[in-house]
Amino acid sequence: MSFRIGPAGSPDRRGLPATTRWLARNGFRTCELDFGRRFEFTPGQIAAARQIATESDISYRAHAPLYAILAMEHDRPARVNSLVGSLHHSFKVIAALGGWGLTAHPGFLKGLSTEERVELCRANAERLHERLRDGGYDDMRLGLENMAHGPDFGGLDDIIAVCAGSGFTRPVIDWGHYQAHTDGCLRGPDDYRAALERINTELGRQVLEETTFQFSGIEYKDRRERRHLPYLRGDLKLEDLLTALTAMNLNDAIIVFESPLASDLDRFKRVVAEFEGPT
Repeated sequence: MSFRIGPAGSPDRRGLPATTRWLARNGFRTCELDFGRRFEFTPGQIAAARQIATESDISYRAHAPLYAILAMEHDRPARVNSLVGSLHHSFKVIAALGGWGLTAHPGFLKGLSTEERVELCRANAERLHERLRDGGYDDMRLGLENMAHGPDFGGLDDIIAVCAGSGFTRPVIDWGHYQAHTDGCLRGPDDYRAALERINTELGRQVLEETTFQFSGIEYKDRRERRHLPYLRGDLKLEDLLTALTAMNLNDAIIVFESPLASDLDRFKRVVAEFEGPT
């Protein structure tokens, strides 16, 4: 059993090729680029980064700009067009890097029912998918990240509802958000496995295998996220997640680490290496 792990953001500020070399040098096989900060790269930068990534078995993905939320009302066509355009451009960059996944937030609009929000997300995702298909990008996947806004829209139930029956959208489980939204239910491997089993049962094995996981410590109150925490200051244990992924036979599962403390990356890598054992 092995896991595809890596950081969020750009670990090397000198550019995309330098970031890819840093990932390879440090033994990471994935990275979720932050397109909320930057997603304009030159063709030369992309080509150089892709070559290094291919040689080092690194799979890039990205987080879309935070304003690019799916729950955008159709009576605001200019904003919907901007949403679709931003996500479409983000996908083109990731595809050029050899990746297939983009993470976005579902968002929520006040005054709408859960069912209306689900339908908005589905409709806007399909509009984006049609545009991608027209451009020859049919093999891409849009990841929807679960949120922690108390009782508001965006929990795992809502993400599953949006993804149901879709060949395009996939869950992205932020375990910190999940812990906050469920008021601390993740206490051992069985609790992680219960969430994984739900995806497997309701969306199918292929969707589960294409689900991405985000991990960090979390501070929360009243089912709402307050902030991400360094690993040792939170109440989540990476070993519990790895045990659950192993029990579900999710080899090569993608885990993106989001700790605000840079040194946690080394700690996460050691935990995973000890769990995987000798290669």
